[in-house]
Amino acid sequence: MYRLKTFKMNKIVLFLILAIPFLCTSQENSDQHKSEIKLKQAVNPRDGQIYIWIPPGTFYMGCSQGDNECQNMKPFANENPRHRVVISKGFWIGKTETTVHAYKKYAQSTGRKGPVDLVHEAPEKFQEKGFPKSDGHPMAYVTWEDAIKYCEWAGGRLPTEAEWEYAARAGSNTSRYGNLDDIAWCADNSGHSILNSSELNDRQLRNQKLIDNENNTHPVGRKTPNYFGIHDMLGNVAEYCSDWFDEDFYQISNDIDPKGPMGIEYKVIRGGSFKDRPLGVRVSRRTFMLLDHRFNSIGFRCVLDSIPNKTSF
Repeated sequence: MYRLKTFKMNKIVLFLILAIPFLCTSQENSDQHKSEIKLKQAVNPRDGQIYIWIPPGTFYMGCSQGDNECQNMKPFANENPRHRVVISKGFWIGKTETTVHAYKKYAQSTGRKGPVDLVHEAPEKFQEKGFPKSDGHPMAYVTWEDAIKYCEWAGGRLPTEAEWEYAARAGSNTSRYGNLDDIAWCADNSGHSILNSSELNDRQLRNQKLIDNENNTHPVGRKTPNYFGIHDMLGNVAEYCSDWFDEDFYQISNDIDPKGPMGIEYKVIRGGSFKDRPLGVRVSRRTFMLLDHRFNSIGFRCVLDSIPNKTSF
């Protein structure tokens, strides 16, 4: 009993230590706090990607204040309740989504299938014209298992859902960390012509409109980054997380370093893609995918607990 009480007390103390700086920072001076963030980045010698250091801290996860989409629309109810989460350990996260170039390097190093082969692994009806894209584009047509294997080779792992949202928000309490057109490629701005995709409610008609408009992925890093210096956390390609998906998980989630529920059927994907309407391109938006499916709108980025040494491979 004594040990149990001590464990609970230590957990409370850890929560308070990490939460105090956020509790003491009012909304009025949050912009000043953001401006004081000093970016720390490094190149991972294994995959050649740049990674950004994300310090530990506390944030509110889930439906953002003033976000009418998740507050009033039933399809987005899984973003509730909004809840406080502690990220107790810092981590490195890809500055951009994993690129085609980096994945080619991985495939050549390991003998695994490369971008061209993975497109052909998808059912023919999902093999979109023009894929794989050039080296600077985000890697797509990967399954969750493909992403896991790449990240392990790179010395890391996929982010947890909580780590992903914490990194995406970068101190922001709003539904996006900037103006949508400035920060993300979505259905409205990723094609030849500007669309108002909110008017395209029929999914089949919308998909055909996107094909006709040649909506597509774009080279990474072209849009404005968030306050941590990370690009494309919203839009371009949606991103796998390590967690299993449970629409009711927020009702029972741990408040310190949550790692998702036990295995069910689907894996979490976050951030929305170049195919998504604006309502699906928000930092709290949660959706999911089967482990073995591959599409041109889903990719990933890795996290590292530390930057590997060149001599460690």
